[in-house]
Amino acid sequence: MSDLEMSNTKERPKAYLITSGFFISLAYFFYSKGGLLEPTSFLIAIMVVNILGLALFSIKEKVSAHASALACILAVTITVYIKFVEQNLYLPIIGLILILGILSSSRLVLGAHTLKQIALGIVWGLFTGVLGTIYLL
Repeated sequence: MSDLEMSNTKERPKAYLITSGFFISLAYFFYSKGGLLEPTSFLIAIMVVNILGLALFSIKEKVSAHASALACILAVTITVYIKFVEQNLYLPIIGLILILGILSSSRLVLGAHTLKQIALGIVWGLFTGVLGTIYLL
């Protein structure tokens, strides 16, 4: 990598693929242990899909991985809230929405991303979070 911001778009897919390889290994390890670690492996698998999608998108466009990851966590939390009628998740959902807003605006203010790049990250994160949770849980 030439810099920490990975401003060179050719470097981003490589970093995402290496990261997803680590998370695939971690998800398999947790899944093989079973018990309480098995649901955790499903959540990690959802993030792997998110990261692999970012690797594909970053070939053409720099997408905000920060916004995508946080939106994915938000989508998983909302989907679990709706699917299992888990009332205790109300405040974490509001907190995640606030944090996503703060994170997104800070990425804009710092000039790290454009509004389009942040929006793409949020949409991809919500998509993978909802579909992954519905499919795996």
